[in-house]
Amino acid sequence: MQTKTLTEIINLKQINIVCSTMLDKDVLDLIQFTKSLTSFKNMCFNDQMALFKYGCLEILILRCSISYDTNTEYWKWVWLSAIILFNPNRPNILHRDVVKAEQQLYIYLLQRYLYLRYRSEVETHMKLAKLMDPLKDLQIICDIEKENCLDGIGPILKEILYDITAN
Repeated sequence: MQTKTLTEIINLKQINIVCSTMLDKDVLDLIQFTKSLTSFKNMCFNDQMALFKYGCLEILILRCSISYDTNTEYWKWVWLSAIILFNPNRPNILHRDVVKAEQQLYIYLLQRYLYLRYRSEVETHMKLAKLMDPLKDLQIICDIEKENCLDGIGPILKEILYDITAN
């Protein structure tokens, strides 16, 4: 049996420490997620690094901003994460056509999932648009986060984002 310890947080520095530790754990979870995707493992190392490095913060922000019921919404999150990860517009991608095909596959899988769930083309398209539209703003939010909030991040995320923020 695992026991949980509660700690009273009394200042901003402690909040930053807790948040950076949690973010580093989330990054490790995200690494495991990407390793579980056969199509990601089959890509060249350069594309894997570029996709992860430039998509990591966006996926973490998405993950932090969504509250979902794990019984019903889990698959939407998985497909949205894969759609963000396989963004062919990332810098330093060598095989954009392969990345684009993977992204299209995950968009299709999400669309099929929604159709099977709602059994209506109209509702499927509405739900898909509702899920996909905010992804356009995610890059803007990510850029703002990189400018304003990277001082308090943990060592793992800092290492991943280092050369992105150095530009």
